Amino acid sequence: MIVTIHQPNFMPWLGLFQRVEKADLHIVLDHVQFPRGKGWTNRNKLLVGGKSQWLTLPVTRSGRSDQSISDVRLSEPKHHLNKVSATLRHTYHDAPSYSMSRTVFEDSYLDRGDLVAALNQNFLAGVLAYASLAPQIVRSSQMVREHPELRELSGNTLILSLAKLVGATRYISGRGCLDFIDPPSFEEAGIQFVFFEPEHIHYQQLIPDFISSLSVFDHMSMLSSLDFKNLLSKGTFISPDSPAESD
Repeated sequence: MIVTIHQPNFMPWLGLFQRVEKADLHIVLDHVQFPRGKGWTNRNKLLVGGKSQWLTLPVTRSGRSDQSISDVRLSEPKHHLNKVSATLRHTYHDAPSYSMSRTVFEDSYLDRGDLVAALNQNFLAGVLAYASLAPQIVRSSQMVREHPELRELSGNTLILSLAKLVGATRYISGRGCLDFIDPPSFEEAGIQFVFFEPEHIHYQQLIPDFISSLSVFDHMSMLSSLDFKNLLSKGTFISPDSPAESD
């Protein structure tokens, strides 16, 4: 069982999908604390007015410092999601595959409730389905209900425990967790650990000067379904012991 874990993001960037494409099961890490300040749960970057701009979904905070991502709700979801939809339409209406990216966005977010994590999971599943991929997706909040002891865990201990619970034999990690992840602990538990390095390519955008690190919505809008699916297959595995070598 090849497993990867990531917090739910609003219309995530391409690298997450390249990593999930390599997995049998993806755990949406939604029982953990909603990030204080600005994060990726309810915002991402897209082309607006020919520039890279943040699109943000306002949320209603409970006032609790320990509010979990799974409990966070959008503020005035119909108004703000329709506003984002209109912005996307204004920017991308001439993009070659906009009709499909629009469908995925609307089916994922419009009139689908107000829970941010659930809406983001809809989009994740919709993009994967568009690419003819169907890894199993589970939410850590569901796992916590069955295993309450998980609620007290954090950092490497939490990630390793989740991987063990789902029977992981290989864990694919992003490289943004180097401050807390402990690869040897996975190997000691009988789980092969690898880092994943996404592959970024230049593709034709709606502007002459290429802008990287936009939401996957930009890729979907500009590329054919075949080219998009091929792009998701890219990326490199990196051994934690030899970060300069490919696995």
